[in-house]
Amino acid sequence: MALAERSADIRAEADLRATSRQAGDLRSVLFLTPVSTAVWLGMIAVAGAICLVSGLSWWWLPVFAYAVLALQELLAFTVFHRGLFPSTERVARVYQWFTIFLGDRADLAARGDLTEGLFDGDFDKSIEQATRDKYRRIVELLGLKPGMRVLDVGCGLGDFLAYLKSVGIDGTGLTLSPDQQRIVEARGIEAHVLDFRKPLPAKLAGRFDAVTLIGSLEHFCTSYQMRDRRGTDEVYANVFRSASEALKADTASGKVFSATLHSSASGGWTASDWLHAYSFHAHYSGLYPRIGDFDRLCAPWFEVEHLQDTTVDYQYSSIASSRHFGNFTVRWTARKIVAALLLLVVNPFAPWSWIYHLRRSWMWQFGGMDLEPRKARPAHALWYVHARRETARP
Repeated sequence: MALAERSADIRAEADLRATSRQAGDLRSVLFLTPVSTAVWLGMIAVAGAICLVSGLSWWWLPVFAYAVLALQELLAFTVFHRGLFPSTERVARVYQWFTIFLGDRADLAARGDLTEGLFDGDFDKSIEQATRDKYRRIVELLGLKPGMRVLDVGCGLGDFLAYLKSVGIDGTGLTLSPDQQRIVEARGIEAHVLDFRKPLPAKLAGRFDAVTLIGSLEHFCTSYQMRDRRGTDEVYANVFRSASEALKADTASGKVFSATLHSSASGGWTASDWLHAYSFHAHYSGLYPRIGDFDRLCAPWFEVEHLQDTTVDYQYSSIASSRHFGNFTVRWTARKIVAALLLLVVNPFAPWSWIYHLRRSWMWQFGGMDLEPRKARPAHALWYVHARRETARP
C-alpha cells in the first residue's frame, strides 16, 4: 500500500506542474471576487468623494476608505448580522491566498495537507506520517472499502482524495475555490465548485457511501452571526440534511466524518486576544461552531458514533513542520510581491491577512507553541463520526 501511495504522489506532482501556472494566474487575483471587489471600490470612491468635498490631500484616501469599511463592520456585527461581502467569495479568496503564498502543490512530506495530522501522542512522527495516519484512521472509522465512493466537502488540494484513489476508493471533491478545483482535477479526480450550504444538486444525490467534511465547516457561517446563532443552527442542520441526501440508500457505511474546530472561549480576553480574533474573522471569514452544536443539530438524520479531541494533534502539526499552513514563512518571489500588492487593491481585508500571518494568530487559538498552554485554549479540534439513523428525516 505504501508503494501505491508513493506512486500516486509522484503522478500527482507531475500533474500539478501542468496546472500550477493556472492556479497562480495573477488575473484570477483581480477577478476572483467580483461583488466584493465592486463593494470595496465603491468604498474607495466614497473616500475619494470625501477628499474632494473636504479639500483634503489624497493621502487621506485610504484612511477614509478603511473608515467606511469599519462602519460596515460595526453595522454587520451589531445590527444586520451579515456583511456586504459575500461569504463564498471571501472563502475563495482566503484559499487563493494560501495557494499563492504557501504553494499550489501537494507536499505531504514537508507540510501535510491543509488540516491536521494524527500524532496520537507520538510526536516523533513526521508530518507526512501523521497525515497518512489520519487518512487511514478516517477510512477505518467510516468502514470504507475499495470500490466505494466518498464525497469530500471542502477538498482543498485533493490530498485526501488522492489517498482514497491510491487505495481503490473513488472520491469527488467540492470546493469554493476555482484554483483548488483546477488543482484537484489535474490529479485526475472529479471536483466541482459548489456551495454545500445550498440545496444538494440532483446530480450528487444518492451517489456516495460516505461524506467527509475535513476542516471545512469552520467556513460555513460568518463571525457576523456570533451574536445571533439561530442562523448558524439552520446552516449546520442543512449541511447534515444534504449529507444524508448524498448517501446511497443501501450502503454499508452511510456515515459522515467531520473534523472541525469548535469555539471554547470562556471570556477574560485581553486587547491582544481580540485582535487575534478579529484577524481570524478578516482573514478566514468563518465562525467556529460551539461544542455540542453538532450533537444537537445532526439528530434528525444521524447519531454520533464517535467523538475524538484532536486539539493537540492540530497544534503540533504546525510545530512539527515549518511549512504547515498554520505556521509558515513566505518564500517571496517577484510574482508573490505583485500578487500581494494587487490584493491590497481588490480585497479590503488583505492587510488583516498579513496581521494574522505575522502575529501567528493560528497558533494563538491553541495557546501558542506550548503543548501545555498557560491560558485556556480558545478553540478545540473535534472529530465526529455521524452514523445515519434508520428513521432519518427526509
